[in-house]
Amino acid sequence: MPGWTGLANARVTIFGDVYQLPADLQDSAREIFITKHSNERKERWVSGNFVYFRMNRIVDIYFVGGFGTVQWIPPDEYLGASPDQIVLNNPNHILQVLNEQFAPVLRAKLLCGSRPLDELMFISIDAAGVDIRVRTGPEFSVERIGFSEKPNRCEPSPTAPPLQQVTNLNQVMAAMHQVVADVTKSNNQCGIADEIPGR
Repeated sequence: MPGWTGLANARVTIFGDVYQLPADLQDSAREIFITKHSNERKERWVSGNFVYFRMNRIVDIYFVGGFGTVQWIPPDEYLGASPDQIVLNNPNHILQVLNEQFAPVLRAKLLCGSRPLDELMFISIDAAGVDIRVRTGPEFSVERIGFSEKPNRCEPSPTAPPLQQVTNLNQVMAAMHQVVADVTKSNNQCGIADEIPGR
């Protein structure tokens, strides 16, 4: 996804028991590999001497969600998880639309302390909100915008409404229009850490 590169990228390391596939499954594994990577530049591939392996048992999973977010995930929780509907509906297109329609207005309205933002980019989306990468001078950070039912306050509240779960582009657009309206109402009285609704 745009913005998720290098050390800023969310990723997991999966630990487990790995075994070489038997010779009669090597051709099938190669076909699966080629199919899964069919959009990549094929001239980079060397097709000889590939040997395929399979992880038969997952023992542990280590999640790194970019800068400063790490945790161990139990294998049964990881295997039982399913993606949010919104990420199955062309998330790159949704991020492109958000960057075109909302990044400029949010960049102009949000402050980092008392300084305006130099750059703002939507980098990921899920059912409960979006992550944005912001830059002020040489400093980068990743911030979270949650989709709340009525995001009308700058500061978190114990009585804050439950998060709205978005599943399609129309719902994302409606939620982001509400975020922009809330930021506009706040008159830039808060810094970025507590100005963004739903944080």
